[in-house]
Amino acid sequence: MDDTTRQQKERIIWDKQASRYDDHVFKIYMNAYDLSIEKVRSVLAPDRQVLEIGCGSGIIALGIDPYAKQVIVRRLI
Repeated sequence: MDDTTRQQKERIIWDKQASRYDDHVFKIYMNAYDLSIEKVRSVLAPDRQVLEIGCGSGIIALGIDPYAKQVIVRRLI
């Protein structure tokens, strides 16, 4: 299987897992996510751009988005 096909198949799998991850794992680690968001927000300014790499389902990126000029998300796959 070539790399492009493999990556497409992996994206499909992880995209399906994302909603389950948010529903299940977010409830367990909600406090950790909130603390992470607060830590990042404490160093952000409205004119700042943020690059998040390998952001999973985007919980933290969505949490900090209102406090930055732009949040750029790059997936690893």
